[in-house]
Amino acid sequence: MVALDIVKARLGIRVDTLDTYLEQLLKAAKDKIEKQMGVEIDEDRGDHIAVWVDLAVWYYQNRDGTAHQTQTGRDIGAMPEWLRLELRELYLDYHLKKGGGD
Repeated sequence: MVALDIVKARLGIRVDTLDTYLEQLLKAAKDKIEKQMGVEIDEDRGDHIAVWVDLAVWYYQNRDGTAHQTQTGRDIGAMPEWLRLELRELYLDYHLKKGGGD
């Protein structure tokens, strides 16, 4: 699976021991995009793969985070703005084209 290879590369993981866990994170990210947002991921489109992988990597990096702030005032579990915007742009692009708009 290309997405798994990209996730592992982004995280610097070279062993296969975490593959099952990473595959579950990819499934969770795909389910969020497809089932909650109504966007069908096209695995031949680089922009779709990029957003899907970015979300899975964020899930991995924030697996222990919560929305509570640290002592420095930083939200540990808050989704970064750039990722929120990527997901929003994917949603808008998909639904505008599906609805006949360009």
